Parts: sequence; structure tokens; C-alpha cells
Amino acid sequence: MAAENFWRMGADRDCFKTYERMAVKYERFNDYETASYFHQRCLDISIEFKYLEGEAQSHRGLGICEEKVFNKFPAMQHLETALEKAQKGEEDDQVRPEVGRVISKDLVRVY
Repeated sequence: MAAENFWRMGADRDCFKTYERMAVKYERFNDYETASYFHQRCLDISIEFKYLEGEAQSHRGLGICEEKVFNKFPAMQHLETALEKAQKGEEDDQVRPEVGRVISKDLVRVY
């Protein structure tokens, strides 16, 4: 509910963070289907508000959820997209450099 209120107010980062916290919470319960839903909501918000780091983080989350349920190829696709977004964002100073490094490690693990 809080995330939707933030979205209505145009507080994109607060909305993103709230959905991300929910995704992480469900990942801890090994409920990757529900976690993927919240990562997808994060991605939707990030695209709508043109938040490039959020897009990278969301694709990373989706990739990790796919990896955990042994869907290797969708996991690779999401992580590759996440890395592309992170690298593009680093060039424009919209994404912190450590985001790309973390995604690279995840991608190597999935390969």
C-alpha cells in the first residue's frame, strides 16, 4: 500500500525501494514467484520514471529469481540486460559503478 501511495505522489525512488524490500522479503522465504512479481513492479516503476539504476537492479532481481528456480536461460537474459543497463548508466553517471560489478559476478556464476 505504501508503495502505491508513493507512486501516486510521484516519489519514484521511495516507491521503488518499498517494492524492492518486499521482493527481498519474499526471496528470504524462498517464494521466488512472488519475489519476481515485486521485482517486475520495480522494473515497471523504473521504466516509467526513467530510473536506469532501478532498471538494472530490477533485471538483476528477476535474473536471480529465475536462477533460484533453475531457469538458466531466462536468468542469463535478465542478468545480461541488467549489465547493459548498468554499463549504459555508468557512462551517463546515472548508475553507481558497484552495481555493474555485482551484476557481473552474478552473471559469471550463472554462466
